[in-house]
Amino acid sequence: MPVIDNDSKLKVCDAIFTKNAAGRLIARFDFSDTDDKVFKQKDARIGASMELKADASKINFEKNVLKITLLGKRI
Repeated sequence: MPVIDNDSKLKVCDAIFTKNAAGRLIARFDFSDTDDKVFKQKDARIGASMELKADASKINFEKNVLKITLLGKRI
């Protein structure tokens, strides 16, 4: 997943997300394909977001119970 500077729209790096055996999310950042202009800037602005989609079939609306599982791990 490319990581892009919000202001200049230049590519900063690639983010690689994996899950280990314990179910923990691991993020690695690969700067090998960074736009050269990024290294000449004084600063960069990067925002992060995560999109979650709920499976309505697993929500108990009568008891108002909501259980969330993210990448196979209940949170």
